[in-house]
Parts: sequence; structure tokens; C-alpha cells
Amino acid sequence: LVPGDILCINPLDDQVPFHCDAVLVKGTCSVDESMLTGENYPNTKMPVPQDHETFEYEVHKRHILFYGTQLLQGRPEGNNVFLKAVVIRTGLILE
Repeated sequence: LVPGDILCINPLDDQVPFHCDAVLVKGTCSVDESMLTGENYPNTKMPVPQDHETFEYEVHKRHILFYGTQLLQGRPEGNNVFLKAVVIRTGLILE
């Protein structure tokens, strides 16, 4: 996987199944990010708005599916069977 790849995520999976972070572009889902934040309540992820020209990490953070988070429920959009997301980063990033 490389940044820019499009992922089809089965809404019945119990984890974000790929070794990357991805921004949700189609469908909505609820995720448990407690392993990242320590907070034990679900977060709803919605598709990134189409009206922005560029993706900004801090602005669009609530649209990102982080690797390793638990996927609680997924709702595909329209006639789609899968949630769709675009890879934004892979591997370990140290800042």
C-alpha cells in the first residue's frame, strides 16, 4: 500500500484491516479508538467533505480511520457494499 491507494473496507470487519491510516471518502462508521486515546466511547467517522481542494490532517482528523482501531459498525453509502477510503500514510512516523 502507498498513499493514494483506494481501499474497500468490509463493514462487517472488526478492525481496520490494512496497515495504514486512511481518510474515509464513502460511507460512515463507528470506531473504538480507545487503544490510541484511552477514551472508551465510540467515535463516528463520516466521509471527508468534497468541497475542500486539499486534505489537511489537523482539519480533517475526524474523517481518518487509524490503523488498529476497532470497527464497531459500518454503513456503506447508496448501493455500495463496502466503505471506501484513501490511504494517507503507512508505516511508523516519528515526529
